[in-house]
Amino acid sequence: NEHYVLHDKGATLFRLQKYEEAIVCFDRVIQLDDSNTRVFHDKGLALSELRRFEEAIVCFDVALENDKYQHKNLINKGKALASLRKFEEAIVCFDAALENNRYRYLALHYKAITLDELEKYEDAEKCYKEILENNKKISKLEIWFTRGSRLIRFKKGFEEAIVCLKKIPQTDKDEISNWNLKGNEFLKNKKFEEAIDCYNKVTSIDERYHLTLFRIAIHSSHLNKHDDAIEYFRKDLLLNNIRFQCYQSKAF
Repeated sequence: NEHYVLHDKGATLFRLQKYEEAIVCFDRVIQLDDSNTRVFHDKGLALSELRRFEEAIVCFDVALENDKYQHKNLINKGKALASLRKFEEAIVCFDAALENNRYRYLALHYKAITLDELEKYEDAEKCYKEILENNKKISKLEIWFTRGSRLIRFKKGFEEAIVCLKKIPQTDKDEISNWNLKGNEFLKNKKFEEAIDCYNKVTSIDERYHLTLFRIAIHSSHLNKHDDAIEYFRKDLLLNNIRFQCYQSKAF
């Protein structure tokens, strides 16, 4: 049972963003049982977080040799390849992952981002459209944020970017507060790891929402819509109160 305990410990360290320590645990699991597909995948994720993408790809490849139908491995290998700017190879991975209905829309999302990098905007737009029309699991905040951001990055115009960014649903803003409150409850009950998981969730959502409000304000000012810009700067400042509370609680 030692390798199960070590694997669980590594997974916990990963959630706590202690990636080097997590990798030590995963390596010990591999020494005990090198046929464990999952541990290679998890080690690859930890290496990716440390931006050691080439090593991560080796781990994902080992996992794929043992189980070629691990579509999560394909997606994460594709993300690592894209980070190395090997965009065509990344798309091959995302296309292979599309075969699995469970991960289809996640694969489409990363494929769209990669197609943007290759300046294949029409193909990317088809991916975004399919996700928004059919999928309910991927946060619409993620999709609209990506689309709005890329319009500016690839100089497609402020007006169209603002349209995309404003479509980010209010429910995602509410979700920030909900995770923060849930984290506070865990903290009161001295369930510290669970609290940190909640606060990490807040900061991942919050960062995108914060940037969304900020970008709408900036783009509005570029269009000389100064009243709109001031209103979105105001909303961003209000959100920063939650940001401050969350980071303070996480530090505690």
